Amino acid sequence: HTTQYRQSSVALAQQTPREPEQLRKLFIGGLSFETTDESLRAHFEQWGTLTDCVVMRDPNTKRSRGFGFVTYSSVNEVDADSCKAGAHST
Repeated sequence: HTTQYRQSSVALAQQTPREPEQLRKLFIGGLSFETTDESLRAHFEQWGTLTDCVVMRDPNTKRSRGFGFVTYSSVNEVDADSCKAGAHST
């Protein structure tokens, strides 16, 4: 039973993020009004596993408000995303 419990604990620890959500959540601004939750997720999953992804919409018209949020499973993935996203050329 001890081995089974240990394996279950390890599996749960791998699925449950340890860092607070506010350290793993990024504001994404300047989105096209055509951006969907799915296209936003597809883009930001390049840098890690997302636990949440949402494009904010007007409650009445359902039109995108031009921003959203992505939440990574770990802070390390946020750091990787920020470094790569910031490394653009002009």
